[in-house]
Amino acid sequence: MSVAQGSTLYAGSVSKAAIYEIDKGTGLVWTDHIRTELNVDGKPRQLTRGEHAGNPIEVNIPTPRDGDFSNAATVTIDGRQLSVVELMVLDKIPLNEWKETFPEYQVSGANNNLAVNPKIASVVFNRIMEATKTQINELHSAGDDSLGGSDPLRFYNGFQTWIQADADATEVGANTALTVGNILGRVYELRNAVPPRLRNKKNLKIFCSYAAYDLYDQARRATQTQLAETDIAGSGVVNQSSHAARINMIPVEGLDRDFMFATVADKSAQSNLVQGVWFQSDLETLKVYRSEEADQEMKVVLRFDIGVQYVTGKDIFYVDNAA
Repeated sequence: MSVAQGSTLYAGSVSKAAIYEIDKGTGLVWTDHIRTELNVDGKPRQLTRGEHAGNPIEVNIPTPRDGDFSNAATVTIDGRQLSVVELMVLDKIPLNEWKETFPEYQVSGANNNLAVNPKIASVVFNRIMEATKTQINELHSAGDDSLGGSDPLRFYNGFQTWIQADADATEVGANTALTVGNILGRVYELRNAVPPRLRNKKNLKIFCSYAAYDLYDQARRATQTQLAETDIAGSGVVNQSSHAARINMIPVEGLDRDFMFATVADKSAQSNLVQGVWFQSDLETLKVYRSEEADQEMKVVLRFDIGVQYVTGKDIFYVDNAA
């Protein structure tokens, strides 16, 4: 057996509210297509899956010996580590606006964790998640922990970054920038490269940028129109076939314009795409306070931990047209 290891991220804490919101995918496009794992002990999860390299069925032998295994299929274990990176969001809210919005909750003394009023905590949390959902989607897509400075994608590696660095993932076809004229051919080329063991799964999806999806939609509509006109002219029968009915294209924020990849993905345990969070304590993750009595702003600190990974590189097929 061979084990391919991915890199390890970091550990931290995340609130029950954060786990709930992230898991149900409120405003987070990626979360509709990945499963969420909770690292309750603060340790990285080892993601492994075995794959048979050939037909494992043989004529029965009552007592197999070492020599009987000479033609046996070798099972390759593909392993990666899933962990999370510790992040935070800082907000400032004018004191007078806070008092008008939440007259029943004025922060003072040790009363600084919002646990006394879950409804207000939820309002503040949802406000922050709504403001940050685009960055989280883009981090999941193309985050790169080798970036420096103030780059908003520097916190953890996203799916595109993992895939481009993975020798187990399969790149399909030549590198050609996507256009209306070639997008359908590139999508079909990518889909046709996926082996039957994955092609027959309902959760097989092709992920792409919104720009690529728009090209695909434009080309698909033009092709449908031509098919209908040709059929009417030739036989009087209108062809109602649709490319979209046969290919599950998912546009997401953050992927490069000409990068697309196919894999099995949903919220079930069978998803190849995984999101990690780690729960420690509600009381440490969302705080509201004033620095001093004269401070005219309420300070909001939200801490949450998150990261993404996939289970099996051999189940990833991609085109990187701009490379």
